[in-house]
This record gives sequence, C-alpha cells and structure tokens, in this order.
Amino acid sequence: MHNVPFPIDMIFMDDEFKVLDVKRGNPEDDDIRGIASYVLEVNVDSGIKKGDAADLDEDDTHKYVMKVLD
Repeated sequence: MHNVPFPIDMIFMDDEFKVLDVKRGNPEDDDIRGIASYVLEVNVDSGIKKGDAADLDEDDTHKYVMKVLD
C-alpha cells in the first residue's frame, strides 16, 4: 500500500476467477499478502465477498472487462 493515500479492497482470486479472500488495505499498510493467481484492487466496501465468482471478457473495443458474478 506504499503511496496509496486511501483505503481499498484487495480481491484475491484463483485461476478460475473465484474469490478466495477479500482484504482491506489501508494507507501505508506494509504487510498485505494472499495466495492467489490474481489480485483486483477496487474501492473500499466494494461488496465483493469470498466465494463470489468473476469473469473476464473482451468487449467489442478489445478491452478487457471484469464482471463479478454472484
């Protein structure tokens, strides 16, 4: 969280984009770790929770869009 001046949710996901853990990162936290293939950083209190699934799609402009599936 070095140089991040605001809190965020860190979403830890496996290879299939299943949410393994959600940790809140606060400014200047030095020890936030998790075992995951992917980490998504989003606004704090995102509502994403352990066990949720996500999907990564390419949209018509060839940009990747991640959607959380409940």
